[in-house]
Amino acid sequence: MLTEKIYIEIYDKDIHKEEFPTVEIEVKSEIETNDIIELDSLVWKTKKDNGKSLKEEIKLLVIPRKLKDIEKDLIMAHNAKEVKYGELRVEL
Repeated sequence: MLTEKIYIEIYDKDIHKEEFPTVEIEVKSEIETNDIIELDSLVWKTKKDNGKSLKEEIKLLVIPRKLKDIEKDLIMAHNAKEVKYGELRVEL
């Protein structure tokens, strides 16, 4: 209520009738959705084919360099012990 009263005092308008501002943000990244899908699919398939749970640790996850910005996320998501850069590969 206090915010509403202050807004009315300053702008002489009801804050509840205002529209939310629009923000235009352009995010540029080399990473495409299909890159993540390909990586996740390979990890899950490798673990499944080897009778491992999805929580099982990965000894080595080799990822393309363009995924470097999300390396920490991939380590946590797939329980990877080590990450290197190169052609996509998973070693259990």
